[in-house]
Amino acid sequence: MPTEEQTQNSVGLCNLRSGSYTRAGQRLTISDRLVTKLAFYIKRTGTATGPVTFTIRRVSDDGIVNSKGWGDAGDLPTDFAWQEATFDTPLTVNEEVRISAEFSGGSSGNEVQVAGATSDVKGGEHFEWYKSGWAKPAEWDFAYIYTYGEVAETTYNTKVGSPTHWGWKKCGYGGAEKCPVGAEPSWAWQAPTSEGPSKTPQGGPPSFIWGSE
Repeated sequence: MPTEEQTQNSVGLCNLRSGSYTRAGQRLTISDRLVTKLAFYIKRTGTATGPVTFTIRRVSDDGIVNSKGWGDAGDLPTDFAWQEATFDTPLTVNEEVRISAEFSGGSSGNEVQVAGATSDVKGGEHFEWYKSGWAKPAEWDFAYIYTYGEVAETTYNTKVGSPTHWGWKKCGYGGAEKCPVGAEPSWAWQAPTSEGPSKTPQGGPPSFIWGSE
């Protein structure tokens, strides 16, 4: 599956722990992509323990778009490495978001550290961290990889109207619109589904052919 990434990771950018920064990530725009996985370049320090979560949050209200627990910080290596989380239910993202590693356990010296670049590697996006609110410390970039798939088609084209006055209309699957199925002259009206085997007439009078939806 295709990926979007910023993989320069030579610098530790932020330590996450209770009472300090608890989130860190990249602020960027994702345009109509079904995000399936997040990967970040992270490690633990000392004996950090507690849940580590990989999250997509809306910039508009900081609401969670999708989130997946990576595991316990105690299972992270003490050297930086790529760690990946796969969402249980991938969702389409089509807005400005923050993709972040989140950890609110540990203590001073027992933290989750995230890496990236202390330079502006990718235009139009940047690193931010969170304590009591999100902030941009400098023109830095978080190290990340996100994997995405194709967005499922949600509409179909069908002829609507009467035999001599049909016009093409884009309709949503599961909607109220129906299209003719069967064979002339015994067509019946039926609502299509996205995975159904139904076919609908395509073309124009008098040369219709049966095409899949």
